[in-house]
Amino acid sequence: MLARLVFLICLSFIILLGAVEKAQFSSASIGEQRSLLSQLARTGDGDSIQQAVDLLLTHEQPNMLTHEIETLGKQPRIVECFEQLHTEASPSGRSTNSRQAALLLLAAAGDDRSIEECINALNEPALTESAAKALKKITKKSFGTDSTKWREWYNTQSTQAHMFLDDLAEAIDHEDTIALSKSMHRAFFCKVHRSEVAELLMPLLEDDDPSVVAMAYHGLKTVGGPVATLALEDVPRPRKTVETLIDEENDLEVEVVVPGPELPTLANPSAGTDLFGIFIIVFIILLIGFILYVVIKAKKDKPAAISCKPEESQDPWGL
Repeated sequence: MLARLVFLICLSFIILLGAVEKAQFSSASIGEQRSLLSQLARTGDGDSIQQAVDLLLTHEQPNMLTHEIETLGKQPRIVECFEQLHTEASPSGRSTNSRQAALLLLAAAGDDRSIEECINALNEPALTESAAKALKKITKKSFGTDSTKWREWYNTQSTQAHMFLDDLAEAIDHEDTIALSKSMHRAFFCKVHRSEVAELLMPLLEDDDPSVVAMAYHGLKTVGGPVATLALEDVPRPRKTVETLIDEENDLEVEVVVPGPELPTLANPSAGTDLFGIFIIVFIILLIGFILYVVIKAKKDKPAAISCKPEESQDPWGL
């Protein structure tokens, strides 16, 4: 009972601190708000990104913070806030302002899973402009605020993408390298659901087959987007070559990415020159010191100038 009471008190204290911080942010000038958001975004760690997102979602005019939203959307750790942003972007979001901020931030991050939410928001007058702007940024298409055209385009692209995704998932399940290469190349043409392509490829980075790892890595680089970028953040880049394999079933040649040959370990070319470099540096320092010594000594030994002016007579009578 006591432990629960302590927990509730601590939780209330944390909530109170958060409320005070948000109140201070809201009362700050627009310049101070922009400075704080930019500072948090550039920090790049998960806690700072989360704090910036929380502050942005409480802003009364998020459309005035375009630059800060763009900066925040480029941070890989923004992916960790996607679930919260999708909730806020939906009709169940806390307010029109928070929904607008969430849509703009998802678009800045390039999250194509928010396309359908943006299309739905086109029919809400308060969100029409922001939703159209977000759709254009994510898809590179320009249908303006026409929700019908956007819906037709999305349905067509989505149907095709699901076919490619099913082929890719099947190739991964069957561990077929040729089928995997073919389905990956088809999946690269997806205009939507590219985040789902990335999610299918991510587990392959831990595969025991180096060729599969190489294919997954370069596949994620090609797909791009925030999910793929975060997945590759700490993954070393594998070397690759391309081999042509024969698809006997369809009598086709298929190019497959495989790991490149290991480079021979070479001796460090600078190892033999380290001592010589140190010697040169010491020599230059000593030379500079010697020159300074000579200059200073020459100034001290310089004889005083002899005055040629005749001495004045000491005779007080002028004789």
